[in-house]
Amino acid sequence: MLSVLLSVLFATRGVQNRKLFVFVLFVSILRFERFERFTRFVYS
Repeated sequence: MLSVLLSVLFATRGVQNRKLFVFVLFVSILRFERFERFTRFVYS
């Protein structure tokens, strides 16, 4: 999944697209960390 996001980043040369990509990547990482903690809490 990360490689796909990186390929999209390199494919988009526009500054606006890059800012949007960084924002989406940041949000997705935060959501993934929360989800991982939640699953650990549930299954522990």
